[in-house]
Amino acid sequence: MLERKFRLLWGAIKGPELVQEHRFHPVRKWRYDFAHLESKVAVELQGGIWSGGRHGRGYGIVGDYEKMNESQFCGWAVIQLSSKQITIENVEKIAEFIKKRSLTE
Repeated sequence: MLERKFRLLWGAIKGPELVQEHRFHPVRKWRYDFAHLESKVAVELQGGIWSGGRHGRGYGIVGDYEKMNESQFCGWAVIQLSSKQITIENVEKIAEFIKKRSLTE
């Protein structure tokens, strides 16, 4: 499971506290897999992109575009990771990005 792997790596680097399944939009029921509320940085784990899952089909991709655009309009920075991108190196980069963004906000 992607979320479990991400949580384990995040814990290993002692990253800042993240909220799981954060509902960010005032009207739509969209949720982020993980969100750092202070910096408005979200992490979306994209499963099923190679197996014909929701994120790999036209309708799902269009829905993802809509969600990401609304995220921008709401002031969020969203990091999207495929299963192969959930690595210690990428998790460290995300933690550093959160720290930098928290200092400038």
